[in-house]
Amino acid sequence: MTRNKIKLFLLGIIAAAALCIFGGCDNSYHITVKGDAPITKGKYLDILMPIDNTDEMWRDHTSIAKYRFELEPHDLMKTEISRYDEDGFRSLFFHYELFEYYPPDIPETDSSFDISFADEGEFIRMMEKYKKFRIALFDEKGNVLQVSPTYDARKTRNVYLSDKIDYHLSENTLEYECEYYSTDNFDMILISSELLSLVMPIVSLIMVIAMFISNDSKKMSWLTQKQTFILLIPSISFVSYMMCRLYYFIMDSVVSGKNASIFDEKYEIFTLFTLYSSIPFFIALAFLICLAVRLTSKKQNGTPTDILPDAGNNLTQSQGNNNN
Repeated sequence: MTRNKIKLFLLGIIAAAALCIFGGCDNSYHITVKGDAPITKGKYLDILMPIDNTDEMWRDHTSIAKYRFELEPHDLMKTEISRYDEDGFRSLFFHYELFEYYPPDIPETDSSFDISFADEGEFIRMMEKYKKFRIALFDEKGNVLQVSPTYDARKTRNVYLSDKIDYHLSENTLEYECEYYSTDNFDMILISSELLSLVMPIVSLIMVIAMFISNDSKKMSWLTQKQTFILLIPSISFVSYMMCRLYYFIMDSVVSGKNASIFDEKYEIFTLFTLYSSIPFFIALAFLICLAVRLTSKKQNGTPTDILPDAGNNLTQSQGNNNN
């Protein structure tokens, strides 16, 4: 196989991996607010934040609200939830342009309400800018039935409100966790590592097979420091991937204060993909051990270890000729 064909083959693998990761993905970010008791039909939950008309995403009414409540725009703006402005807190349902709302089909048996932002980046912008939030319960006529106390949406930078909120309706209190939201740079490194980790095991196996084919000796006396160093290169993607996953675990559990385990599926540290992507690392490790054993053996026998095997053979032959 020519070099150009090999390059095209590797590029095809990378392109296929990119399609698997990015293809058909939904960028919207959802928060689920769940009541601890069934919410009767015609009652809804809303998120309140101190947003005002200076925000680039401010709006006065929404077609979604019109569809859900069958109210005209001028009637919507007269409702209590739409005009709610206590301590600067306003309804995101009515006043945030990228806000979408999905009440349950059967409120009597399911008290979960899905609230959607355009994407995770926009959600982070809102949490970072406004930092506080409340949950409001209102009816289909826009009457505010109750509003929770104020809670923190931001614990520290990149640690924000998680995607699940439990609302204890009778006590009017919230229970939720904060979690780490990765930065764009972190995501770029992680995705790059994932893509490379899909390809590098194949590259590593091809390199090993090529080394054995190109050397006549069945033993590994031909193995040099340079060849071992080359075999280390494909394992960089695995090391980078694992460092990203461990960093995410530390930030999400330790910094945010969550009681999490490194074995949780969310952190994707111990998975089949991790096992597959570790192939280059363990191949390089095996070759390093072999090289270390061979060099140690040569050192004990008095053979120089700072030269390549071929150079060492030539030196030995030259010394033999001089003695003759």
